Amino acid sequence: MVGKLIIESIGGSCPVQASGTIDGKEFFFWSRYQVWTFAVAVDAGIDPVDINETSDQGFYLEESYGEGPYDAGYMPIEEAKEIIHRCVEEFENSFFVANGD
Repeated sequence: MVGKLIIESIGGSCPVQASGTIDGKEFFFWSRYQVWTFAVAVDAGIDPVDINETSDQGFYLEESYGEGPYDAGYMPIEEAKEIIHRCVEEFENSFFVANGD
């Protein structure tokens, strides 16, 4: 079950970044060094860039990537899109379960 995902921007290297919305909720994807992060702000007025693993105002995922010290910064865009879609599914599963939907 993937809601309406709109990737408004994606690209770059060191970092690879993407932003957009999932059913109207803003998300931000960032990939640099050996890690990528994905955050969704569940409340309007919160910037997803400000969401992290300790935040209670959104959804956050982080995962290691690659073998070299800069691999994540040169992640292919198509691979970034695949990761974003997987993150959206994880967000929806955890968000809708937590909210009883």
